[in-house]
Amino acid sequence: MPLEWLALVAAASSAAAHLAFKQAMGAGSPGALLMARWSSGALVMTALVLVAGGPHLQPSAGLAFLALGAVIGPVVGWSFYLRALPRLNVSVAQPIFNSAVLYTMLLAVAFLGERPTPLTVSGAVLILLGVQLLQPQPPTASGRPWKVAGPDVWLVLAGAVCLGVSSFCFKLGLNELSPVETNWVRTTVPALVLVAANLAAHRGGRPHSRLSPWLSRRGLGLAVVAAVANDIVGWLLRLTALQHGLVVVVEPLASTSPLFVALLSGWLLGEKLGRRGWLGVAATVLGAVLLAGWGR
Repeated sequence: MPLEWLALVAAASSAAAHLAFKQAMGAGSPGALLMARWSSGALVMTALVLVAGGPHLQPSAGLAFLALGAVIGPVVGWSFYLRALPRLNVSVAQPIFNSAVLYTMLLAVAFLGERPTPLTVSGAVLILLGVQLLQPQPPTASGRPWKVAGPDVWLVLAGAVCLGVSSFCFKLGLNELSPVETNWVRTTVPALVLVAANLAAHRGGRPHSRLSPWLSRRGLGLAVVAAVANDIVGWLLRLTALQHGLVVVVEPLASTSPLFVALLSGWLLGEKLGRRGWLGVAATVLGAVLLAGWGR
């Protein structure tokens, strides 16, 4: 299969994971859903690492950055995102969440001395414009078109910032491990953190709402689907494409997941974006494409 197709399948797989989580809302708490997701991914990746001869990890600053990134994004960032997702259309929330590439770029400029090009600046502006366009419109015609974001949008933006910091940490430690070992750390660390957090919550006797179960069978199944789609298939395809292809080709194609979310959510979930929403999706996708590859 051509490397370009691998990158596009990775983007579609990421979209499938977001759709699965949208369907899982109400079928489990955010912490339990994330625990099921990352634990499923960790089990599969552990098997793959063992088949490949076992992990070859050496204590280093790079490994510490990978572990830190595996907590900030997969645990903290995704927790923010899932707390907002029940009240937002996934076709709106996911493109805003995808703006994480903007915060990764800002950190790279501030701490690594990377210089933005006119194309990367244009990408940043497009993402900011897209986030604004994707905010729910005011109920009355007198509402301001450029308004302060609602609390749910702020939650998604907070998750995007965490995801951007996480990607920056991965950037610092990525070259020390193979793609399989990197993805093993990326899935195993959050799985361990979330298992410990959920056990501590249960021992503390934290009550759960009868209307919102801790984790139902449906929630477990959808979380496993998300793990297989994004954390196993999607990431392995993306890392394989990056290993054998050009970053300026692979990363822009892999950044088109909001477009797949918008198309599939309308078909499978009946969500309607409207002209303003489609413009927001287009702006965020184009901005992410510019930041991911063509602006390098």
